[in-house]
Amino acid sequence: MTGSLSLEHKKMLSKLATEYQSDGYEVEFNASLPQLPKKLQKFRPDMVARRGDETVILEVKSYVEMSNDKQMAQLAKTINEIPGWRFEVVILKPKKEQLGTNPELLRVSDITNRTLIAHKLINRKEYDLALLVIWVNVEALLRNLAIIEGFKLEHHSTESLLKQMLSYGLLTKSVYQLCSKVMKYRNKLVHGYKVSNLDKSQLDIIEKSIGGLVRAFQGRLKSTERKPKRALSTIRRK
Repeated sequence: MTGSLSLEHKKMLSKLATEYQSDGYEVEFNASLPQLPKKLQKFRPDMVARRGDETVILEVKSYVEMSNDKQMAQLAKTINEIPGWRFEVVILKPKKEQLGTNPELLRVSDITNRTLIAHKLINRKEYDLALLVIWVNVEALLRNLAIIEGFKLEHHSTESLLKQMLSYGLLTKSVYQLCSKVMKYRNKLVHGYKVSNLDKSQLDIIEKSIGGLVRAFQGRLKSTERKPKRALSTIRRK
């Protein structure tokens, strides 16, 4: 159902496909379902398993995705009403870090406070310091998102983390390019060099674009604290 799947999603789908195929099912990924009502025909399940008159629709979800997906309950109800069809959700087992924020990383409240500090620094024309504060927020959010998605952080530089998130569709190309540009500014500043073209107009563009990224990531981070509703007919935890 999602355009870009995480590594954990792909591993689980591969495992499920093997299990169903060994039981005599024919497996198809991202298949269209013309039997559904017209308003739901855009739905592309992660996997469809068919054997005789039986059809199983499978979705692999993280806790975060379950809590944010308002369409899932309606899909489950509609699919289960079709004779011989069954809707099944497999919830990925969260890592311990996914149950909350890593205690060594900035929390949402910390990031919000630092955003206010960055605005004050911009108003005082302390552009170098403002950019550094903004980048602290970005780093914290990137690493919190990486934990939510199950990435291992031990050997990830910020540059490699950005590239991995781009490859999995967690960042758009334009956001990736902006983050890479700001990271170069940051590297010059922390090593004692000046950034000659860093004025208010330049920083406003950076702050506005990065601010959107911050808000998007904050939403995902906060959603880890909410438990998904268990209104579906079949929920499996792996």
